[in-house]
Amino acid sequence: MASATVAALATAGLVAVAAAPANAALPPTVASGSIEWGFKESFRNYVGGGMNTNPVGQKIVLTDPATFVGEGTAETRPYAFPVTSTRFDAATPALDSDGAVTYSFPAHYFTSTISDVRIGKVGEDFVVTADTATVATQQFGTVQPGTYEGDDTVIATIGDLAVTTDAEGAQLAGTDVTLTEAGAAVLPFYGAGAALDDISATLTLTDQVPTVTVEKTSFASDGSWQVTVRGSGFDPAAAIGSRSPLSGKEAGTYVAFGRFPTNWRPSAGVASSQRPNSNQKWAVPQESFATIGGAAAGAAILEPDGTFTVTLVVDKAAADAKSTAIVDGRYGIYTYAGSGAVTASYETYTPITFFDRADTQVFAADVEVASGVTPVVQAKVFASDLTTPSGDVVVEDGTGAALGTGTLVAGSAKVALDAALATGEHVVTVRYAGDDTRKPDSATATITVGAEPEPAGPAESEVVVFDGDAVVGTAVKLPVAVTAPGSTVAGTVSATVDGSTVVTGTLIAGRATLSLPELAVGSHAVQVEFTPADDSLAPSSSAATVTVVKGASSLDVTWPTVTHGTAASVAVAVTGPVPATGTVTLKNGSTVVSTATLGSGAATLTLPKTVAAGTRTLTVTYAGSTQLLGAATTAKVTVAKAKSATTLTLPTTVKPTAQAKAVVTVKATGVVPTGKVTVVVKQNGATKATVVATLSGGKATLTLPKLKAGTYQVVVTYGGSGDVTSSKATAKLRVA
Repeated sequence: MASATVAALATAGLVAVAAAPANAALPPTVASGSIEWGFKESFRNYVGGGMNTNPVGQKIVLTDPATFVGEGTAETRPYAFPVTSTRFDAATPALDSDGAVTYSFPAHYFTSTISDVRIGKVGEDFVVTADTATVATQQFGTVQPGTYEGDDTVIATIGDLAVTTDAEGAQLAGTDVTLTEAGAAVLPFYGAGAALDDISATLTLTDQVPTVTVEKTSFASDGSWQVTVRGSGFDPAAAIGSRSPLSGKEAGTYVAFGRFPTNWRPSAGVASSQRPNSNQKWAVPQESFATIGGAAAGAAILEPDGTFTVTLVVDKAAADAKSTAIVDGRYGIYTYAGSGAVTASYETYTPITFFDRADTQVFAADVEVASGVTPVVQAKVFASDLTTPSGDVVVEDGTGAALGTGTLVAGSAKVALDAALATGEHVVTVRYAGDDTRKPDSATATITVGAEPEPAGPAESEVVVFDGDAVVGTAVKLPVAVTAPGSTVAGTVSATVDGSTVVTGTLIAGRATLSLPELAVGSHAVQVEFTPADDSLAPSSSAATVTVVKGASSLDVTWPTVTHGTAASVAVAVTGPVPATGTVTLKNGSTVVSTATLGSGAATLTLPKTVAAGTRTLTVTYAGSTQLLGAATTAKVTVAKAKSATTLTLPTTVKPTAQAKAVVTVKATGVVPTGKVTVVVKQNGATKATVVATLSGGKATLTLPKLKAGTYQVVVTYGGSGDVTSSKATAKLRVA
């Protein structure tokens, strides 16, 4: 029996690795790697040698992504087969690879291919498995003519497989590799037990991380939909419950659909009230499945390998109802650790988006038939997005029982009922179930059985027009259709908006798109009238409502260079689908500092000179108008300190017995400087006196001490303030 050495590189050296316990970390992910093997060196030299008359490069050919490796003649070197496995367990190594090698030796009548080489374990033996295909056209030596094929054939055993791991990955070294009987049957060049090349593998590994796959992420906003969610990399041991019912146990993961805020994660300390869901499953280890109530309570299995599969119900209306207290929520599939466990890696978010299904209208023609005749109901289905509905329509009686089903072809169907009806009038419902992109609808029709035929007259027509939405400033496209089952529709349609006819169009194949003029914000009543081209059809009309909403506005702000003490102008332009009117405001932080009224969509705001120096958060806000939505933009603006200028006034000469008066004046544009000034008296570089005073109204008078006769340099320094820069001045003082 083959033996195996499995080792891991630890701090103290190579140590044996036992089989992983149930709660050990999940096997790592294979980021990259390859299996290196040459089958049998003597065989490579034989096929790649001079006896083979094939051109160089055609004797031993690799199929991508396999490559040659090692030293030697190009065609006779071993091969590297890139690993395709996604997981690696050092205790039970199993690796798949991609690529192939083909040996072609026409003079000896054979071609042989080995592909998809794998290292694995069968029973207690480590083995090499591969797909093989050998074709021998004539006998040569012991090889008989024929085709020798095998998929997933154990072609060799590995007598000893050493596995070492380190911080970078894993290395496998297989020795004592011998051909099996099954291998000899599909690679008939050697007998069972023949020695083959050693086999090795080098892998780069990364830790598994929880990953979620959602089979579908976009749904209609008006229904409930089921979706399959699959997870992998959820190490059961990584989440231990802190509260009932799985306190101290592997707590698994919640898998929920809901509308959560941007900041929702338990690992960030967010309260559970911020995670309202409309549907949730709880994937837990098998031993806790019954504890949390089983499948009826939403339990699912979290497998030991960290995988789960659940089915969730996605319902926008239900999520909205559960999340009324959430501001700026995001629809999504969320996962996070269960039973109070806090495991950041378990926290995933998969966005879910919604779209509005198109409205539909079903029209069905009344039917008159003689007694005993099976009625045929003609129906047509229109969609507001101008697509052609498909699927089935069902004719139902007053109890909801199906009387017949028909398939829509080009939006129309003729539904032959399953049986004749009794004499009299029967009101039936023609129902369209809708589909992923179109809403359901229904209409009624009257089937009269045994009625006397009425004199022929104009066929009835019906106008189909859907309510519309538009943004102010844009033309409104109003799709219109006219239907008259069993008749050809021709003529014109006209639209009256708020009592005034605004547009007329000619029907083509019973359809027209009317372009309404730009309308103001609000709801507008639209009446569409059909005028037939001849008297074979009766005129008809239908009403709709067009709702025009405010348009989005955009702010263009020119931020000025700002210095404290000097007012600055902020130029603002507001654009939108219609001219912007109204007001704009400027805030410094949360304080409004300027307001202006737009003229031709533009205004100038004033940033007052009193804004403190430093980095300021300034916000320009457009309040919106009756036609446009508001908008705001914020910028960080640096307000520079006002530049100061300091002057020093001294007497020309003072006597040694007198104290000189130093008058200091500090000025800055638009602001009266505050703070302290320091006067230093020096002689020949040595400080003789220092006097400090506080400015008042930008001035300070300082009395210098008595000084000995001589000439002194007097330096005054203004240290500046939070809003004004520092400055200094120098003067000479003569004491005599």
